[in-house]
Amino acid sequence: MDNQRQQAFLKLKPACVNLSSVALRFRTKDAAVKDVLRALEAVRGVLDELAKSDQLDAKLAEYAFFPLAQQVFNEAKRLSPRCLEVAAECVTLLVSHGYRQALAQELGKQLIILMSMLAGAGPNAQTEPATEELKVACFQCIYAVAKALDASQKGSDVFEDQGTRNVVDQLVYLLLEAITESSSDQVQISASSVLLQLITSISSRVFLASLLPRTASALTKALKPSTKARRTQKVLATNLKALRSILNATLADRVALNPSASDEREALGESWLRATSGQVKNALIQVSKLRTYDSAIVHRALEELCVMVIEECHATLADSVSAMIETLVVLSAQPDNQSARSTCRHLVIAYPEIEEMLKASFMNWSRSLPRLMQAQDERTKQFTLQKLAATLPLLCESQSSNITVVNNLVPLLVSGISNMIQDTSSKTYELRGDSNTTLDALVRAPPAEDRRFEQFILSHESQRDTKRYLEELVNILRQSPEQSNIARWLMDSVAEAEGVARLASFWLALQLLQDGNGTSKHMSIDDFLTSTSSQSELTSTSSILSDVHATALPLLSSVFDESSDEEYAWQVQTLAMEAIVLYAQSYSGDSYRPELIDTLYPVLSFLGSPNAMLRSHAMTALDKLAHSCQYTSTADLLISNVDYLVNSVAWKLNTYSLSPEAPQILRMMVHLCGAELMPYLDDLIQSIFAALDNYHGYPEWVETLFSTLKAMVDVAVKQPNLAIAQGRDVSVHHKSASPISNTSDILDDLRARKRRKLDFGRSAEEPPSKAPQRPWTDALDGPSFSKPAEPSDEELDNMSDNEANEKLAPLKPLAEEEEQKLSKSHTLLLNIAKSTVPHLASPSSTVRHLLLDLLKDISPLLSRDENSFLPLINAIWPVIVPRLFANQTDDEETAYNIAAAADTIAVLCQKAGDFMASRIEEVIQQLVRLFRSVQGQINTKSPSSRSEAFNGVAQSLSSSTPAGKPRFVGSGAIDLRVVKSSNEETSPASKPNSERQMMFRPDSMRTSQGQILDSLINLLVSIIGNVRLTLDTGDEIMVLLMPLMHLKEGLREALEVYNEDAVWLYDLQTGQYMSAEEAGRGVLRPGRSGALDMPKLRPALQEKGFRLLKVTT
Repeated sequence: MDNQRQQAFLKLKPACVNLSSVALRFRTKDAAVKDVLRALEAVRGVLDELAKSDQLDAKLAEYAFFPLAQQVFNEAKRLSPRCLEVAAECVTLLVSHGYRQALAQELGKQLIILMSMLAGAGPNAQTEPATEELKVACFQCIYAVAKALDASQKGSDVFEDQGTRNVVDQLVYLLLEAITESSSDQVQISASSVLLQLITSISSRVFLASLLPRTASALTKALKPSTKARRTQKVLATNLKALRSILNATLADRVALNPSASDEREALGESWLRATSGQVKNALIQVSKLRTYDSAIVHRALEELCVMVIEECHATLADSVSAMIETLVVLSAQPDNQSARSTCRHLVIAYPEIEEMLKASFMNWSRSLPRLMQAQDERTKQFTLQKLAATLPLLCESQSSNITVVNNLVPLLVSGISNMIQDTSSKTYELRGDSNTTLDALVRAPPAEDRRFEQFILSHESQRDTKRYLEELVNILRQSPEQSNIARWLMDSVAEAEGVARLASFWLALQLLQDGNGTSKHMSIDDFLTSTSSQSELTSTSSILSDVHATALPLLSSVFDESSDEEYAWQVQTLAMEAIVLYAQSYSGDSYRPELIDTLYPVLSFLGSPNAMLRSHAMTALDKLAHSCQYTSTADLLISNVDYLVNSVAWKLNTYSLSPEAPQILRMMVHLCGAELMPYLDDLIQSIFAALDNYHGYPEWVETLFSTLKAMVDVAVKQPNLAIAQGRDVSVHHKSASPISNTSDILDDLRARKRRKLDFGRSAEEPPSKAPQRPWTDALDGPSFSKPAEPSDEELDNMSDNEANEKLAPLKPLAEEEEQKLSKSHTLLLNIAKSTVPHLASPSSTVRHLLLDLLKDISPLLSRDENSFLPLINAIWPVIVPRLFANQTDDEETAYNIAAAADTIAVLCQKAGDFMASRIEEVIQQLVRLFRSVQGQINTKSPSSRSEAFNGVAQSLSSSTPAGKPRFVGSGAIDLRVVKSSNEETSPASKPNSERQMMFRPDSMRTSQGQILDSLINLLVSIIGNVRLTLDTGDEIMVLLMPLMHLKEGLREALEVYNEDAVWLYDLQTGQYMSAEEAGRGVLRPGRSGALDMPKLRPALQEKGFRLLKVTT
C-alpha cells in the first residue's frame, strides 16, 4: 500500500510543483493565463489517471489541494473561466476519489460557498459572467461535496446550523434559477442533480418545508409543457425526481402526521398542511400534463411521483390522489407501459377506496362522453376515450363493478358515436377506395382473405386518432365477459331505433362481434351444444349472429331514394353488407352457399349504385363471400349461382316494375362474368323484349334496357370465340387494286380471243344434234351428279325404316343446315339486333345513339353467318337510313346520331360487301348532298388552291370526255395528250368563285359538323373499298374525297386502290406529283405509263411550253 502511494505521489508531485511555480510567477505577472491553464490541465490529467486506478486518498488529495486553494482560487478574478473550470474539475476529483467520507465539514462548507460564488457571478461579474461550462463544473463539484458530507458520520449536521442554512438557501436559489432560466441541458441536469442531493442530505423537515414553496414553484414551471422553453427528457426526469423527493420529505404521512420534534408541530401544523396541500395540488395538476409527453423515461418518473403521492401522501395530499390516479390510468393506456398497468392493478386491489374513486371517475367520464363528442377539439375526445379504455379493464376485474360500469357505458357510448357521426356528416367524406382494384381485376383474381371494407364511420382525416382510441375501447368491450349481453342489447336497439342512433348501434354491434381483423370466428357444432347456465340461448354467439343476419337482409332489400326520410340510409346498407359477410365467415367450409339465394342478388345490386362507398362495399362483399364459400373467384361465385340471379332479375322484369335495379344488376353480371354468362340468358332476353314492347313509351326505361343489351354485345365483342360458334370464317369484301397489265397479259388475252373464235367456227360447221329420245341412264350416259339416285324396290325392302326415310327424304336447303348450327349466343345476339328496329325511331336521342352503337358493334359478330346477317340488314336498313338523312327532311337529329348512323352503315358495307350495292346506289345522291352540305358549313372563307386545281382537272376531263362516257374508269387504256401551257387557262384565279372547291381547316374536325364529316369520310371509304359501284358513283366519291387526302391517314391508299390514275392526275394538276429535280431526271410516278422514253420526250416538250397530262378513259 505504501509502495502504491509512493508511486502515486511521484506522479502527482511534478505537476503540483509546476502548478505552484506557474501560479507564483502569474501572481508577479511573469506568467500568462495560458501557462496556468496548461499547468492545471496537467494536474487534472494526473488526478484523472490516479482516480481511475483508485490510488488517490485523503493525504494525496490534501497535497494536491494546497496549490489549488492557495495559489489558483486566490487569483480567480484574474484567471479565465476556462482555468477555473479545470480547477473545479480537479477539486471534484479530489473530493469524490480522494477525501471521500473523510471530507471535513468546514472544508465542505467552504467549497460549497466557493463554487456557489463562481457559478453564480463568475470570477469577475463586472467584466465576464460565468460560462455554462464553468457552471456545470461548479455544480458537479457541489454535488460531490454534498454527497461526501452526506456519507460521513457527522457531515449531515453541517446543514443544521444557521450559517450553513443561509448558504444552502442561497445555493437553492441559484440552482432553481439555473433550472428555469438556463438554456443549456447540461446546466439544468447538473443543477437538478445538486438539488436532489441537497434534499436528500438535509434531515431537517422544517428547513425543507421552508424550501418547499420556492422549489415546488420553480420545478412546476420547469416541468410545465411549453413551446418557448423545450427541455429534454433527461432534464424533465431529473426535475420530477427532485419534486418527488422534496414532497416525500415534507408531506409524507409518516412524517407529517407524526412529527418528531416540537418545532415541527408548531411550524408545520394543520393550518400549514391545509394551505400547502392546496398549492401542491395545483402544482401536481400542471405536472401531470407530462403524461402526453412521448418519452418512456419521463413516463417512468411521472409514474413514480404518482405512486409516491398515492401511497406515501395518501392522507396529507388526499385532494391530489384522484388526479394522480387519473394520470396513472392514462400512463397505463400506453401500449409499452406494462409497469403502469401493473401499478394500477396493484393499487386497485390494495386500496378499496381507490377502486370506488376510480369507478366514480369512470362514471363521470362516461356521462360526459356524449357532450364531449360534439366538441370540435379532437384532443379532448381522444383524452376521454383513452381514460375510459385504460380504466375499464381495471374495473372489469371486479365482479361487482363489471356489470354496472358496462351497462352504464354502452348507451352513453352509442350516444357519443352518434354525435361524432353527425359531426362527420357536415364534413366531406373521403371516399378514397382502392384505385388499383377494378371490377375486372376483382372478378378474375382469386378471393383475397385480407381484403377489408373501406371505413366510412369517422373517416375524416381529423378523426383518425379519435377512431383509433375508440377502437381500443371497443376491443376491451369485446374481451369483456358481458360481450354477448352488450351485442344482444345493441341488436335490439337496431330494431327499435332510427336514423343515426340505429347506425351507431349497428356499427358498434358489428365491431363487438368481429375480431381485430374484421372477421368472425367459425361456428361449429360445439357452439350449439356447449351452452351453459351463464350463457342463455338468446345471448349465445350463434343466436346473435343469426339475428344480425336476419336484421341485415331487409335493410339490403330496402329501397331508399333521395326523397326518403331516412338520412343515413346508405350507411346502414353498407353495414348490412358487412353483417352478411360476418355471418358468412362464421360458417366453416361452404356451408353458407344455400344462403346465397337470399343475399347475393341484393349485394350485387349495389354495384350499380351512384354512391362510391356502396360500390366499394359491394365489391369487397362479393370477394369475401367468394372466399367464405370457397369459390375460386367472384366470377365462379356468380356463374355457380346464375340460376338464382337470373330468376330474380326475370321476376323483377315480369312484375312490370319500372325500377332500374334489375337491368343494372344484369348489366353488372354480364360485365363481371363476360361471355360465359350468355348461354344462360335466353329466357331472360325474352323478358327484356316483353318489357320493351310493353313500355316502349318510356325513353329512360328503354334506354336502361338497351344499355343492358349493349353490355351483352360488348362482352361478346371482347370474347367472340365464346359468344359465337367457332369454325365460322369472317367474310372478306375488301377490294384490292387491279393488277397492272403488261405485254404478256395482252398476248394471253389475244390468244384466248382467237381460241374462242376457232371454237365458235367449229361448232357452227358441225351438224345440229338430235333431241333426246330416251331418259338419262347411268349405264349408257354415266352417273348423274345433279341428284342422288333413288334406291330400287329391292334395296328398299332390305333397308330399315330409318334408313329408308333418310334415302327418300328431300334434301334440306343449305341455309336450314347452317341455321341449325347457330349457337345459343349467336341466336341471342341476332334477336337483340332485330329488337332495335322499332326503337330506332324513339323520341330519345340517347336511345337512338345507343341502338346505333349496338348495331355497329354487333354486326361484325353476326356477319360470320351470312344467311342470318343479310336478312338482318334488310330489316334494319329502312330505319338506319332516315337517321343519316334526318336533317335533310323535316325530322331533326343530333350530330352524334348522324355520325353514329354513318359509322354503322360503314360497318355494314365492310361486312356485307356487294350485298349493299343496290342500297348504296339508291342513297348515293342524298349522301353526296349531305357531304357537300356539311363540308360547306365548315369551310374557310378563302378557297384552297389545291381544291381549285382539282376543280379545273375535273372540268377539263368532263369537257373532253364524250357524253355518256364515264370518267376515271381505270380500264387500263392510256391517252397521252400534249396540252399547250397557258397561265390564263389554268390559273386558279381565273376560275369563278362558284367553281372553286372549298376546303376546311383540320381543327374544324373537333366540332360537331367536323365529327359528322369524319364519319361520312369513313363511310365513303368503306363504300368505295368494299361495295361494287357503278362508274359514275365511283367517280363522284373520288371527286369528293381526293381534296381531303392529306387530312386523313389512309385515305390516299384507299383511293389509290380504287383508281390510282385519278389520284396521280389530281396530284399532277395540283403540283404535288413531282419536283423540278424529278422532272429533270424524267421520273414518272406511279409508273403506269408503259415503256415511254420520257428522258428524251420531256425536254423537247418543255422547251416548247407544253406539259404532259395522263388521262384514262
